[in-house]
Amino acid sequence: MEALARFAMRSRINAIICVLLANMIPMTFFLGSACAALIILRKGFKEGSIVFFYAMLPALIWLSYQSPGPLLCLLGTVLLAVCLRRTMHWSAALMLLVPIAICTVGILTTLYSEFLNNIIQQLKMVYPDWLSYVMQNGAEPLIQEEQFVFLWGLLLKGYIIFVLLHIVVSIFLARYWQSILYNPGGLKQEFYQFKWPLPWLLCLLLGMMITMWSSSIWLQACLPGFLIPLLLAGLALGHDIIAAKSGQYQKICIILMYLFLLFVYPLFIVIACYDSLFDLRKKVRS
Repeated sequence: MEALARFAMRSRINAIICVLLANMIPMTFFLGSACAALIILRKGFKEGSIVFFYAMLPALIWLSYQSPGPLLCLLGTVLLAVCLRRTMHWSAALMLLVPIAICTVGILTTLYSEFLNNIIQQLKMVYPDWLSYVMQNGAEPLIQEEQFVFLWGLLLKGYIIFVLLHIVVSIFLARYWQSILYNPGGLKQEFYQFKWPLPWLLCLLLGMMITMWSSSIWLQACLPGFLIPLLLAGLALGHDIIAAKSGQYQKICIILMYLFLLFVYPLFIVIACYDSLFDLRKKVRS
């Protein structure tokens, strides 16, 4: 990874080669987004816009094959990189995940509804038994129309999570590369100190409650846009506490934290909120 970053930063041609190749290969387009973000973070948008233009070319090719993921991830990552460079605050950059999630839901439901419908039909053919189990509502199976709405909402929310996680991975990877090349330890210090200011925390919690309790599948699909920023603050607090208290077992504790993250992620959201309200870090350190 570090070698890729060093290669991309040597010249504009190298960076263009990196983003073109990474965005052409399936499941590696996050590397292309990270390279474009690295150029913007280090050299500014004027230089980064040239690399961004070439990064869009393979993403547009994927778009022509009804695969909007690479383009959405690239646009989202670049947007966060521009905001992070201008504000130097992770809270401002990560808050953009909310409008990105809302816009992605709008784009998918208006322009790619047929794409999602085709995926649902393929799932029904490939995994009929699994889908029958998932779509049980108590003892009574859902009627066909309700089955379709349920699957549509589930697939939409899953795609939003996929896009947002790729954006988060890409922007953190870009910042990590920038840190190891030009400011060793910089990302660690930034991330460990990250927590949500109270006004923005209240906005995230309000949005989370509205989308969580809504009966609209479109609003429910926006829920990850509010959950993921809160979860990142909880992970930042977890890293900070582990670094302060675990000593020589730090790496083991971090691995265990991520292994059980899927099962205890609500706890991380709760402690992130508590930290913003009552400064939990200070109490733990004292």
